[in-house]
Amino acid sequence: MNLSFGATPPLDPPNLAPVLTASGDQNIEAGKPLKLTASATDDGLPKPRGPRAGGLWIRWIVYRAPGEVIFDPDRTTPVRGQPAELSTEATFSAPGTYWLRVIASDGMLETNHDVRVTVTSGPSAGR
Repeated sequence: MNLSFGATPPLDPPNLAPVLTASGDQNIEAGKPLKLTASATDDGLPKPRGPRAGGLWIRWIVYRAPGEVIFDPDRTTPVRGQPAELSTEATFSAPGTYWLRVIASDGMLETNHDVRVTVTSGPSAGR
């Protein structure tokens, strides 16, 4: 007889973090919108409980930046039993190097992907 005291039995099957695919590093002029995309798949765990239970979602955030970033839109609504996809436009307030992070979450586990965006000043007026 095998006895195990104090050990929590493993989840069967274990919850796996979402798999995330997203835009790579980019270059853009300040003030111009940059299209960013992300998609995620998940194993469906944890199982949603109740009518307000979440699901798989994606969100863009600013990780590090010399200025402001506006995302339109910045997140998806949670989906159940299907991939999540987000196509957004990001607009940058000033030149510099920005680090953006896209996050895919199943409500328990997250997967992150960072994107470096180099923002240049626009062409000078009068040239």
